[in-house]
Amino acid sequence: TVLTEQMATEAALRRQPLGNFSYISFATHGLVRQDIDQLTEPALALTPESATDSFNDGLLTSSEIADLPLRRVSWRSPPVTQRR
Repeated sequence: TVLTEQMATEAALRRQPLGNFSYISFATHGLVRQDIDQLTEPALALTPESATDSFNDGLLTSSEIADLPLRRVSWRSPPVTQRR
């Protein structure tokens, strides 16, 4: 399953059978608290559908990721480069 552009929302991600996937890959921007006012934890930027619904605001936070049913997923992270 590939979610791109307008389809890459938090709601669309949650509708996927995530517990059946062995790998999930995100090609998006990662954000930290200082990047956006009122952001209190790291997040992945997805397509926002609602500014008032925190479960579909386009910011998939680290605590939201921790709550996803990802039983079979192997975690791998690409190298991180620091901003200068």
